[in-house]
Amino acid sequence: MNPWQIPMKTISDFRSSFHFYTKGFGIQFQNWVLESVIGTIKGKMKGRLELCLQILVFMLVALASEGAFVGITYLQSAVAKGAVCLDGSPPAYHFDPGSGAGINSWIVHIEGGGWCNNVTTCLARKGTRLGSSKQMATQIAFSGIFSKQAQFNPDFYNWNRIKVRYCDGASFTGDIEAVDPATKLYFRGARVFNAVIEDLLEKGMKNAENAVLSGCSAGGLTSILHCDKFRSLLPSSTNVKCFADAGYFIDAKDVSGAPHISDFYNDVVTTHGSAKNLPAGCTSGINPGRCFFPQNVVQGIQTPLFLVNAAYDSWQIKNILAPGVADPHGLWHDCKTDITKCSSSQLVTMQGFRLQFLNALGAIGSSRLKGFFINSCYAHCQTEMQETWLRSDSPVLNDKRIAEAVGDWFYERGVESAHLDNHFSENRVPIRRVVKISFIFSEFFIISMEEKDVSKMMGFKSMGASASGDSGEEVIVKKKLRRKMRQIPDFYFLPRKSLPSAILYYGSWIVAGIGAGMLTEVWINKKVKEDGGIIWEFDKPK
Repeated sequence: MNPWQIPMKTISDFRSSFHFYTKGFGIQFQNWVLESVIGTIKGKMKGRLELCLQILVFMLVALASEGAFVGITYLQSAVAKGAVCLDGSPPAYHFDPGSGAGINSWIVHIEGGGWCNNVTTCLARKGTRLGSSKQMATQIAFSGIFSKQAQFNPDFYNWNRIKVRYCDGASFTGDIEAVDPATKLYFRGARVFNAVIEDLLEKGMKNAENAVLSGCSAGGLTSILHCDKFRSLLPSSTNVKCFADAGYFIDAKDVSGAPHISDFYNDVVTTHGSAKNLPAGCTSGINPGRCFFPQNVVQGIQTPLFLVNAAYDSWQIKNILAPGVADPHGLWHDCKTDITKCSSSQLVTMQGFRLQFLNALGAIGSSRLKGFFINSCYAHCQTEMQETWLRSDSPVLNDKRIAEAVGDWFYERGVESAHLDNHFSENRVPIRRVVKISFIFSEFFIISMEEKDVSKMMGFKSMGASASGDSGEEVIVKKKLRRKMRQIPDFYFLPRKSLPSAILYYGSWIVAGIGAGMLTEVWINKKVKEDGGIIWEFDKPK
């Protein structure tokens, strides 16, 4: 017996799994690949193809253990209300219904994807998934905070879980009625937000016992800016809270000393007509563009709010601290891509940015209604990935992983809602320490400081000022980084797929290619045999 032989039951399981996980590609494609591969299996199957099939089955099992695909819902009814994406296409979301005790609990999570600040940049987004629902994947993997398995998402696994696709370019704040016929750009993000929430209310959220508005990156900023509005759209009896993942963007100058991000946000607000949809308590006192910064609005938010962020947020380091426009000679390029390549002075600058972040975080105040989990990873968005949301090797603060900290805060299971990685030595000389966290297929950096936690030694509001680095003491950086270490991959402008999903997607194409190649080989051999062993004979005598 062939040691690689696969039982027919395995083939049957493979057929079912393949149909489920590739349903977004269409039945004709599925059947073509399946019949090609399985047909070859039933014939004289080569060991290499059997091995590839077993690998693919393994990938399907791995995917099923941590996430599953959820189909897209297009909100066609919103078009009549003018609630559309940049290109005029309908809004969209992915909805995985709750079950059991979670049937009346809802989590509405907003996708991230940056912003566009003028007609040129918005036109560039218009033909992509960040500006058109026509370009969005019809199936996306749900893992991390979206997981439907208790071991991976113990507090929210059986809730109604919704991922709202991001396609307006202004964190769902824009609302301009007029549409320029030359560009055909629709700045209607605020209407999209309202339309999606109204649709979910009709689908059962009006009966919610618990409801959470969350988001990642630009979506995290959405959850902050729209937190109180979300509260107002739900029944008063509903327990409503918000949390933002990597959405706490700070007002800081870049390495050249220019207020690049402040100018950028001001352009976003102007281009999209966002001012009227930003918190009035902020816009009444300062320039509306500055109300895009959470540090200027969180104090006025009445709804409970939780923040998940990296103090060394990789997107902010790359785009706020050291954007390309501030680094014309590319001195920061390698450092931003791989922090093991940062010079000592660049590491000091990054630590200075971290202190600015902590100072800006002080605006959240000390209310028990607000909490945070601020680690020192060089990462951006940590709740959608199972690796950082909840696994045995996920980031830990105060003996809590992110999923545990968020769950404790929501259900008020403990008194501690502030989780901050803020360690300094007694003489307040920060020392850079790198800890390697290894996963099956990935690894990332945790940058931390050592010894005593300043946040436990003084009031949080005064912490930022005290640790601002203005004491005159010399900052010492130990730059001893082991090679072959990597930070969390930051595929910010690409569709977010879990690693098993990506392996499945590309693995399916590879196996399909191998199968097609072997079928071609079989066909050629058959023709050769039919032709008496001659495919083509040159200079044949007439």
